[in-house]
Amino acid sequence: MAVIAIVLAIVIATPQYADPYVGCGHLCHYCYALDGAESDWSHEIFVHEDITGQLATELSGIAPQHIYFGYHSDAYQPCEADHRQTRQVLELLLAQGFSASILTKSDLVLRDLDLLRQMKEPRVSVSVAFTDEAVRRQFEGNTIATEARIEALRQLRQAGIKTSALLCPVIPFITDAEQLIDQLADCTDKIWIYGLSFRDRSGRAWQQTCAASFREGRYRACLDGRTIISLTSTSAG
Repeated sequence: MAVIAIVLAIVIATPQYADPYVGCGHLCHYCYALDGAESDWSHEIFVHEDITGQLATELSGIAPQHIYFGYHSDAYQPCEADHRQTRQVLELLLAQGFSASILTKSDLVLRDLDLLRQMKEPRVSVSVAFTDEAVRRQFEGNTIATEARIEALRQLRQAGIKTSALLCPVIPFITDAEQLIDQLADCTDKIWIYGLSFRDRSGRAWQQTCAASFREGRYRACLDGRTIISLTSTSAG
């Protein structure tokens, strides 16, 4: 049975992180990084020139440790299948005695099991938030299905990788947290549960998605901290 932890903020346990891409093609409407983007991620994702050369220089000054992936972008976003920036970084980390701690919404991470198995105590966490696929597509249309992510987590655990799940975001009346916990419990070591803010800019972004996707007047999020009233999807007839 997985250990469940409810958190008020995302805390990265490893101080060093790597973003193989600038931008993220997942385009999740609630993403804090997308909210602060300086370019249009729906049209362009930037690839580092000579990423391993740059990273080798930066790693030379620190002791081997876990390097975190998933802070500003998903290392396994769709373009990774062709550009393989993340795999190049993992190969370099392995060669220099480092390990990886990865947060992703993609099952493409399974491709790199051969590298992860050779690292010291690698960790992979998969982020999920929706049980209804139609709703998931409204908020994160460029991601893979929730079931596919959970299956990837199961395979990672079976392969001996330390796993966790991030139940994020928990959106009132939309996220069925109990069902997701039940689905995740037998394929991960820990489940982190993380809600969304009503007051910061990324909080307003997901509320705009709700306003566009659900009937006017049926979903009301009050920025002054009062109660959310109700929700009905436009697809409900």
